Amino acid sequence: TSILLGVASYYSSRLEELEGELRFLFQPAEEVCPGGAQGMIAEGMLEGADAVYGLHLWTPLPMGTVGSAPGPLMASADEFFIDIIGKGGHGGMPNRTIDSIVAGAALVTQLQSIVSRSVNPLEPAVLSVGTIQGGFAQNVIAEQCRITGTVRAFDEETRHLIRQRIEEMTVSIASAYGAEAKIDYVMGYPPLVNHDGEVQRFFEVAPAALGESVEVIRMEKLMPAEDFAYYVKEIPGCFMFVGAGNPDKEADYPHHHSKFDFDEDAMLHGMKLLIAMANSCMREDTIV
Repeated sequence: TSILLGVASYYSSRLEELEGELRFLFQPAEEVCPGGAQGMIAEGMLEGADAVYGLHLWTPLPMGTVGSAPGPLMASADEFFIDIIGKGGHGGMPNRTIDSIVAGAALVTQLQSIVSRSVNPLEPAVLSVGTIQGGFAQNVIAEQCRITGTVRAFDEETRHLIRQRIEEMTVSIASAYGAEAKIDYVMGYPPLVNHDGEVQRFFEVAPAALGESVEVIRMEKLMPAEDFAYYVKEIPGCFMFVGAGNPDKEADYPHHHSKFDFDEDAMLHGMKLLIAMANSCMREDTIV
């Protein structure tokens, strides 16, 4: 928000120099699905626009670094919530029960085979079980067990394949143990796929805009997700990362860490980068 306000202030003082129309997207709710981008799109924020640009301050990158990459840059983020329902009873008489925890444990183990055995090994993907909850006493067979997790992928085919395999495997394994299964699968943000031409623009304008003291790099794929992905599904665009890590300022903790902080000098790099990208686009520089 601070960076975008700075960019807006910059252009507000130079209205007579503008060579096109600019829109500033102060978007809410990026962190929690369904996010804010879809609402902004529905309200017409992209109608008639030629391109869209966004950036993220990123402490894993050192201060004095900016980066992006063409194609899939950030993963999709889906969630699953699985309930295994068995038949509770006395821990000393398991033959009279259907043990939901045993069925759930088998499922957790088998879910890990999906990426290694069903997904093309050349396509990056992650399936992580985050929680498994069941039971309330050491001598009671639990009637119900809940398993939750997340799935990350960089293309829609892999994304839907993993969902299909989770649903098939859950039903079959629960059935093998005599239990039932309920699955709530939430399709979250899609993969963020940068437009090749707009990334080329980034690599052309960033060095001049930021100077020799800032390194411009090609980013590796990132498993975190970002609902900017919805924008670049609609129109060409580029999402960029601005290095904000600085151990000298105790700003080297990862995002979402309780001690997270960032080098605020990085915000100036972010402003310069957005301005350079917008100016290049408004001048109708052709990027193929």
